[in-house]
Amino acid sequence: MPLKRFAEAEAALAAGRFDEGVRLVRDQLEQDPQAPLSVYRNLSALLIRHKRYEEAALWAKRGADIYPRDFDLWNMLGVCLRRLK
Repeated sequence: MPLKRFAEAEAALAAGRFDEGVRLVRDQLEQDPQAPLSVYRNLSALLIRHKRYEEAALWAKRGADIYPRDFDLWNMLGVCLRRLK
């Protein structure tokens, strides 16, 4: 996430403050849903790694709605839905 507006979130994640970092990314995405594709991919992947499948599915779906040709987001959404059964 090289964008300056995500710098605080990136610093929190790097320092191991996962919940804070995720909250900061979510806040930015809610303010500007047209954020770069990589932000949606990274957030969804982080949430999946922490087994937060419902939240990951939400952000993968929101990203796929904006970037409908991105197979990675659709795949992450599928992973989440499978894990949630």
